[in-house]
Amino acid sequence: MKQIIYFVDDEPQRTTKSELSPREILQSVNKDPDQYYLKQLVCGEDISYKDRLDCPIKLEQGMKFIAIFCGAMVVS
Repeated sequence: MKQIIYFVDDEPQRTTKSELSPREILQSVNKDPDQYYLKQLVCGEDISYKDRLDCPIKLEQGMKFIAIFCGAMVVS
């Protein structure tokens, strides 16, 4: 099986799956999908997967994503 390398927050991740959901990608980097959403970084256009946690993403070598915190902020 061919290994695909993609990046989340500039950290390389590896999979042999051709598709992953935003939920699976967030969980692979230990981010709680209830507290974070995924954004794909594409030249000229960022793609948000907010409220689309189970939408399959067809992976390609070198894809870049960031995890965006959207949970409640604690104020002291």
